[in-house]
Amino acid sequence: MKYLPSRRDFLRLLTAGTVAVPLTAFAAETAPFKFRYVVATNQFGKEKLETILSVVKQLGTETIDLWGEHWANQREQVAEMGEDAFRKLLDRYGVKLGCITAFQGKTFKLADEIRFVKRFGGDTVITGSPGFGKDESPETSIAKWIESRKAELDLAAELGVKIASENHLRQVTETPEGLKLFVDATKQHPSLGIALAPRHLPQDEKILAELIRYCGPKLFFFYAWQSTGGTPEMEKDERERTQLPGRGKLDFKPLVDALKSIHFEGFTEIFMHPSPRGRLIHDTVEKTVEELNASRSYLDSLR
Repeated sequence: MKYLPSRRDFLRLLTAGTVAVPLTAFAAETAPFKFRYVVATNQFGKEKLETILSVVKQLGTETIDLWGEHWANQREQVAEMGEDAFRKLLDRYGVKLGCITAFQGKTFKLADEIRFVKRFGGDTVITGSPGFGKDESPETSIAKWIESRKAELDLAAELGVKIASENHLRQVTETPEGLKLFVDATKQHPSLGIALAPRHLPQDEKILAELIRYCGPKLFFFYAWQSTGGTPEMEKDERERTQLPGRGKLDFKPLVDALKSIHFEGFTEIFMHPSPRGRLIHDTVEKTVEELNASRSYLDSLR
């Protein structure tokens, strides 16, 4: 790890004049940690893309994560309107495409989405993770998954785009041990890393914080997202919204401290899944903005 001098060391060395300490190193240590927020379009269900873009800046960012069917349909909206029209919409509202979630695989191929993101100045594509192969060890399943995506990984590396694999239920990375194996396997592939979803892991702050530190520079994307909590007496929608930071039982402070410790610079996405998929997470666009901002305020208070 690169040595960063403490404030005391910096002043002592500077006064002595015997060692040159780069000001950039000192600044890196003392610069306050900030979240690099991105808005998932699927938090607004299947609302018109223009409606979503019009409220993005109210959410403390100017960057979106584009989602498609069945969780939303904004990727399909872009395909229908064409890239020129999409670019004009982004310009009109001063919004950028930061990343795209590409689980679809049928309509939009991963290689095409890598190129799509690059054309719009984004830097991240989120996709799935290795499943369990029959009679295979987790290591073998991971190795086969990575090998099957070699062409896309090479393309991403060539274009300077990151592929972030989400740890998901019923996949090898649904356990801390499997996630660590995957992190280790990504070290040979500079364009491949992790989109960490705490919801799909044990809801234990110490375990989650340790996993963040284990990922280190391989953590490309962080979902601010937890398991559904609440009580049986709560209305379904209210109970589902306990997936959001500050709403459920998970204390995000140890997770934020871990993010700070690894100098995390990837996207952070405040996130939940409603059921059925394709719905807004609240009754209206306005209430959805309020809900997401409440979680943002909670996370910002932990910095």
